[in-house]
Amino acid sequence: MSTSRRTLVRVVSLIALSTFFGTGFPTLWAGPNLWTSIGPDGGLPHALAIAPQSPRTIYAATGGGIFKSTDGGSNWKALSMPRTAEAFVSSLAIDPINQGTVYAGTYSGVFKTTDGGTTWSRPQMTFSVSRLAIDPRNPGTLFAASSVGASDTILKTADGGRTWSPVNAGLELPSRIFGLVIDPQNPSTIYAGTTNGLFKSTDGGTNWSLTANPYRVIALAIDPQHSSTLYASDTVRGVFKSIDGGATWTAARSGLPQDFAYHLQIDPQNDGTVYAGTINGVFKTTDAGKTWTRANFELAATVVITLAIDPQNPATVYVVVMESHGLSGTGDNGLFKSTNGGANWTQMNSGLSATSVRAIAIDREDPYTIYAAVDAGLFKKTDGGTNWASAGFSDNYVSSLVIQPQAASIIYATSARGVFKSTDRGASWNPMNSGLSGLPAYTAAIDPQDVNTLYVGTYGGVFKSTDGGENWSAAGSLQGKSSFAIVSLVIDPQRPSTIYAVIYDEWDDDPDHDSGAYKTTDGGASWVAVNDGLPIDRWGYAHVHALMIDPKNSNTLYAGTFQGVFKSTNGGASWSAANSGLTGSVSALTIDPLNPSMIYAGIWDRGVFKSTDAGSTWNAVNSGLTTLSVQSLVIDPKDPNRLYAGTIGGGAFAITFVPDSVVTELRFDRTSVMAGGSFSVNISGPNLTTQTFFDVRFASPESNVSDVTLNWQRGVAATHSVPAGIAVGIWTITGVRAHEIETDHTASFVPVSANLTITP
Repeated sequence: MSTSRRTLVRVVSLIALSTFFGTGFPTLWAGPNLWTSIGPDGGLPHALAIAPQSPRTIYAATGGGIFKSTDGGSNWKALSMPRTAEAFVSSLAIDPINQGTVYAGTYSGVFKTTDGGTTWSRPQMTFSVSRLAIDPRNPGTLFAASSVGASDTILKTADGGRTWSPVNAGLELPSRIFGLVIDPQNPSTIYAGTTNGLFKSTDGGTNWSLTANPYRVIALAIDPQHSSTLYASDTVRGVFKSIDGGATWTAARSGLPQDFAYHLQIDPQNDGTVYAGTINGVFKTTDAGKTWTRANFELAATVVITLAIDPQNPATVYVVVMESHGLSGTGDNGLFKSTNGGANWTQMNSGLSATSVRAIAIDREDPYTIYAAVDAGLFKKTDGGTNWASAGFSDNYVSSLVIQPQAASIIYATSARGVFKSTDRGASWNPMNSGLSGLPAYTAAIDPQDVNTLYVGTYGGVFKSTDGGENWSAAGSLQGKSSFAIVSLVIDPQRPSTIYAVIYDEWDDDPDHDSGAYKTTDGGASWVAVNDGLPIDRWGYAHVHALMIDPKNSNTLYAGTFQGVFKSTNGGASWSAANSGLTGSVSALTIDPLNPSMIYAGIWDRGVFKSTDAGSTWNAVNSGLTTLSVQSLVIDPKDPNRLYAGTIGGGAFAITFVPDSVVTELRFDRTSVMAGGSFSVNISGPNLTTQTFFDVRFASPESNVSDVTLNWQRGVAATHSVPAGIAVGIWTITGVRAHEIETDHTASFVPVSANLTITP
């Protein structure tokens, strides 16, 4: 093959590749069969750790994992934790000597990296961690506050996290531990803020004694320059200060709202300057706690989640805030930075996709218009990338989204305040709550044959509208049950009077007796339980988190439960497990509408699993998915190979699956050809297309050594020219491989034997 021909193939293939994947795919697309983060940026990291020697390097712990910035918070990148790690990272500690060593406390133990987060080692002990503190002089020594039942315990390691031992002598248990700090000048002295007061150890945690502060200590800070000075905030007296290692305390709360703080940070270079995070914003003292003034005039959100100070440039302060009504999202919430001691603040959320995406909806007419129910609000993007804008629900808990099948401009959203409707693709919204009696709404479904008929699941029952949501009435016998929520509704596409509802009690430890799946065949007038064969918990109740109907055979259903996927082939009359290769609690399900044997399941803390055989077997498809707690899944309505996932604390992700291409046969159209002539090749195999590239491995008449030609041809049939002067004799192709991406040459060669004789 000539050089000019190879160049032409490359140019053509790039055009074909763009056509295959569609124009406008996210600009940061990671490639086929790889998940790509698409935002929205924002969210609420609950712990920040700044590298002491390289303070532009910052780690943020979120509900979905860990994010890292190397430019002072301007840009962030998600780090991949080990697949066995539970998603919630509670605390972080950086080795002050070896900056690449970071410890992450999670619900399943302490994970460790020695290369700045590229790789992580798994803990040898499993325990839930809420706080971490690292010895500044002996960084292989750490303390962890661990939750055990109704109480916490303190564990210690002296070997960099390989082994841990309890160090509780003298602590008043049961107790919760809100803070752990180590004396930077005398690391054998440690303080623990607990529900039973402030405790102190002077022998490296072996023994503890109660200081003169016996109250519930919720925030704690130690002066790095004068380590006998401490600040503590308790829920009874507020913020107090000690200058003798906790022996005596004086009030230090003048000017603080409600007298106390949830977070305290001392300026490492000026011990008179202290920052306090409160439910009313950031406050600051420059006179060692005598008076406090507000330092968050530019922050619209006021509830402080966490604070951190740059150790080398202490005028640089980072704060995570959320709105005072207790909801979180983008907009005014998230991470902010000040470089002048709190006088001005700038949002620093680029790439920090720490949002929790409850629901995703895709415009059927324009699949690059995507809506996401994100924490406190509804957001929308239209550019196929990562740019999102608010879609008008900044103050509501949006739980589900439904786009009308026949008109993509009409969208319904359920929220804590009921049902809302937009007729202009989310530009404006109107409440549609007549007859709902102020009930919170959790899910909605539209009759596929009559788009004016809708059903909504609320806290206490199912309601029905026959006029596009203008008016609602109770839909039958599911009304009147106590303390439950209808969290899922699915309508049979072939028989829309048949509807399935999922009842789940999200608030009580002892679930309602009516938990599980229900079915109506008369449009909601009457309902019956359909739980036979579904797994039950220790109280004897069924728990279903997701429900889907086979779009081509409505007698086949799939239920996502706390014990995996269960399948029914008789309309819910009975269920059986469909879990081979799948474990864990299923939080989301979706089915390929064109190929119902293709099913996707979102698993809590395990990511996304895929079945190609209607649930008989499952395989994880998590490459690139940095957050494994998946709570929503949606297939692109125009391209079923494209899947979107909403995660908890990691934003939304997109993936395009490229079918595996396998070669089963290669044939020449002749057995010999003259030099200067041409020949044709036909290649057979499943999933091969005109866009498939083929590499060949061959041996020439002059050599017994195999050689390889990359991108030998594109498409299953092609004509090849034989250059004049080529070696005459038998040329043998010994292997061929197929790939959909021109530059992807990673697959194994399929052995073949195809001979072609070149004659003079």
